[in-house]
This record gives sequence, C-alpha cells and structure tokens, in this order.
Amino acid sequence: MKKALIYGLTLTFALTLTACGQPKAEEPGEPDPAASAAVQTASPEAAQPPKPQQRTLKELAECAEAGLPLTLEEAERLEAHRNRKKEALQDLKARAETDPAAAAELAQQRAQQSEAVKKSRQKMYADAAAGDPEAQARYERHLAARRENYRRKKQAEAEAAQAS
Repeated sequence: MKKALIYGLTLTFALTLTACGQPKAEEPGEPDPAASAAVQTASPEAAQPPKPQQRTLKELAECAEAGLPLTLEEAERLEAHRNRKKEALQDLKARAETDPAAAAELAQQRAQQSEAVKKSRQKMYADAAAGDPEAQARYERHLAARRENYRRKKQAEAEAAQAS
C-alpha cells in the first residue's frame, strides 16, 4: 500500500514538473510568420515594460512615516486602508456596548496594541542605550512629548480645580 502511494505521488510530481517546463526553443533560422505579424500590429503601449510590483501597505506606511514621497495611487491606497481600519474599530466599539463577544475582541485588540507599544518603547530605549544616534534622537523626542502631555494634564487639572 505504501509503495503504491509513493509511486503515485512520484508520478504526480513528475507530471506536474514536465507540464510546467519551458517550451522548446525555436530554431533561429525559421521566423514565425504569426509572431512577426503580431509584432508589427502591436501597439506601442504593449511594448512598455511591466509595472513594478506594488509595495505592501506596511512598506507604504513606513515610507510615509519616514517622509519619503508616495505616488498619488499609493497615498490613496494607504488612506483608504487607514479609513477602513478606523471604520472597523468604530464598528467594533459600537458592537462592544451590547455584544459580549465584541467586547472581548475589543479587549484583546487593546491588549495586543498595548503589548506592541511596550515592545516598541523597550526597543527604542535599548537602541538609544546602545548609542544609535537616530534612536537617541527618537527617544529624546518621545520624552519631550511625554513631558508636554504631563504638563497639559496638570494644567487642565489646575484649571478644573480653579473653576470649581
């Protein structure tokens, strides 16, 4: 039984490899009249090289964050993706108010996001401590932003205390 299965698989693989093989190269002395007619009637657009492979959304987001230029199509694609994600999150938040399963999914997403932020900050701190000048600048900006947020929070609390 095992031998029959092995022979069957071997035959299947052999057939798939031969079916996907390259066709025979034609003799250089024999021009194909159909091919030459097709070349003559082809439009100049068909002679253009194929478009480069699309960048992934992650690559687009990294380029946008780094300030690198994006084509109009790439910017629209990235914006559409971000809008879909925002709408899905808003929908999940709305469903979480009444549906326990949606609330559990939202809590799981928040926990994953929190863990990702934590890991990112740890990496940023480790890179800055290792002496990477870009990481040190990024860490300094992070600390400055935290200080500014803390100052705003305290100012808002002081204004609320004075108003009451």
